Amino acid sequence: MKKLYLILILTIFLASCKKDRLKDEKAIFIGTWNWEYTEHTYGWCDGFYWEETLTPITEGMTFKLEFLETGKLNILKNGEKIISHKLKFKIFNGESPLCPGTDRFQFGILLNNEEELNFGGCINQNTIVTSGFKGFEFDSEIGGCDEYLNYFIRE
Repeated sequence: MKKLYLILILTIFLASCKKDRLKDEKAIFIGTWNWEYTEHTYGWCDGFYWEETLTPITEGMTFKLEFLETGKLNILKNGEKIISHKLKFKIFNGESPLCPGTDRFQFGILLNNEEELNFGGCINQNTIVTSGFKGFEFDSEIGGCDEYLNYFIRE
């Protein structure tokens, strides 16, 4: 009888974790994505406009995103898992101002069921473009007058 209660409690606990499985059109995420580069623009608050490209070589680090069919995202830095998130989609549709084109989908994801969107961008079969998310941010010395667009390429 104790085993039955234990199994019942475990089943309820596992079923209560809210996450979206990556199926149908969201299956496009499944797989490993390598950080290729980041476009950093800054200085427009001071009347200037500068651009630089950040890469794994210039920053001395690598990042990978592993999207699992079960609705989990693992973030790896220099080959080691640093964070694991449950995914809950708030937005998933066509047309994205960030990445115009008919083959791209705009997305907004709540990581670990937080209430605010904290991972968004656009995706197509080969590329994810995002402005950053918890576990993958660059520290800005500009004070809000800069923007980062991060490009991840399917492995």
